[in-house]
Amino acid sequence: MMIERSSKLSRLRAELAEIEQAIVDSPMSSPEFLRAQEIVKTNEGSSPAELSELLESQGLPTSEQLGFTIMKYGVGFSRLNRKRTKLESRIAELS
Repeated sequence: MMIERSSKLSRLRAELAEIEQAIVDSPMSSPEFLRAQEIVKTNEGSSPAELSELLESQGLPTSEQLGFTIMKYGVGFSRLNRKRTKLESRIAELS
């Protein structure tokens, strides 16, 4: 029983490491994406033109590029985060 539990824990930790790496490798975790997203949040009252100019002046993805990235990778990114949370819970239960 102890060996089985240890083996299961090892498999879960390996799976968690893979999930965490996939999250890090996602375009939605890139420093440029995160910085652009922060600028959009802190400048909510700005016009689209002002926002585009601000992002462009810092060499960051445009609003359109952010939207495209979210549409393309958002669902998968959310699934990875949910899976990570579930794995962390399962690991905590077994530890």
